Amino acid sequence: MVKRNLLNKAIHYTFSSIINKGTAFLVLPVISNFLAPGEYAVYALMALFSSIAALFYQVGIHQSLMTFYHKTNDNQYKSSLVKTSYFTIILNGLFLTTLIILFRTQITNLILSSDSVLASRYTYLLIWFSIISLLTVIKGITLALLNIRQNSKSYSKLSLSTNIVFIPLFILSAILGFLTLDILVKILFISSLISAIFAFYYMQQIISELNINCTNKVIFSWKMLKEILPFSIIIIPATISILFLQSADRYMLSLFSPDKLHDTGIYAISYKVGMILSLLTSVFDLVFFPFILKLGNSDLAKKHLKRVYNFYLLIGSLIGYCIIIFSQEIFLLFNPQYAEGGKYVFIGVISVFMHGLANIIVLGLYILRKSKKISAGIIIGALINIGLNYILIPEYGMLGAGIASILAYLFIVIYDLFVTERIFAVGYNPFYLLIVTIIFGLISWLNFLIESSVNTLFYKLGYIIIGFLILLFFMKKNREYKNMIIDLLQVKNK
Repeated sequence: MVKRNLLNKAIHYTFSSIINKGTAFLVLPVISNFLAPGEYAVYALMALFSSIAALFYQVGIHQSLMTFYHKTNDNQYKSSLVKTSYFTIILNGLFLTTLIILFRTQITNLILSSDSVLASRYTYLLIWFSIISLLTVIKGITLALLNIRQNSKSYSKLSLSTNIVFIPLFILSAILGFLTLDILVKILFISSLISAIFAFYYMQQIISELNINCTNKVIFSWKMLKEILPFSIIIIPATISILFLQSADRYMLSLFSPDKLHDTGIYAISYKVGMILSLLTSVFDLVFFPFILKLGNSDLAKKHLKRVYNFYLLIGSLIGYCIIIFSQEIFLLFNPQYAEGGKYVFIGVISVFMHGLANIIVLGLYILRKSKKISAGIIIGALINIGLNYILIPEYGMLGAGIASILAYLFIVIYDLFVTERIFAVGYNPFYLLIVTIIFGLISWLNFLIESSVNTLFYKLGYIIIGFLILLFFMKKNREYKNMIIDLLQVKNK
């Protein structure tokens, strides 16, 4: 196979991530002008349920596929692994989708328990979201496989397929003035369906390629399932814990916050804005993870992991700081009824930053297949999140939910850092993490206290320019960082 350096892959992944994440951000001001905070809360909670359902549909198979694919270079083994994983996810997804549809009334009442009238009105939406979950998982496992195989061009095409359909339909609905919650969900369904069809096409291509010269072309292998199932089963509690980390704050806000669905809608949209940072984290995941996993338990893998950790702390924190600093100005694009959300963007930014950092650190445990240790940190973090939400939301509302989320993710990072260093000594420097966290806290606190104005905007721009000049000076004096960036972008692999 022709050698392709990580820079080429980074371009492919970055392009698709910019379009996808950028679309998710740019549609928010439009949605805010068509949906009231309460309606957006319904949409956010339903979408959150869809994400949670997708985690159950996967049953840890995604992680097993990522971990076991490079166990051997035998195409017979890989073909069996891919087909068994794909078949298992589809069967499990169909079963769970059927259950959700059968019990849609009870589930909707649980999701929207703070408003029984809304629950009865929007029960039908759960049917659409359950099917969207299945289609998303079918696309997701195909994307995971393309990423594992480091086929960045095909990954980028498939990743963009959803928005290629979604964007024109969304714009047309907005221009014609009939962008309702019902229409928005149906647009999501149509775009997800077409994307899943493309995913099936790519999966068929991969399987056909793996089947060349294979004597045994079975669709499903119990032997293979038994091999990956122990890893998957242990990952399932972590998967459930992830859903609590992602959903506990919004769901518990709808239960315990003074303004319930209004607060939930404001919080959800501010968190979504903070997720702009996931553009960076997703590129790191896609570019470096398959490459490092392929290196296995080696000194070279540890060397690159340490560099990625330092690089992420530097670049990720700087982008995160900028998003927080200008968060209130960003919310000037939204309907005024969402304006207070600008002060809460830091919650999404720091949570996404910590989650991305944890994913980098925990790669060492994936290389060693220590699924119990991976799960333990996430489970404890989820319990911390739920407990703090229960304590803080009734008194502090959205701020309490945000503090709970940030502290939970910070715990997971510290746990992963400690455990990974003990058994897969990379040489991560915790002092860098401490400095970055303190600065995040100070900037978030100041942004929460200070109201946005023309004067503050000029001050913020001045601070950004000064900070950028200091960074350039620092990197010019410190060759380690400059060389690190050059090395990371020029690493080649087969």
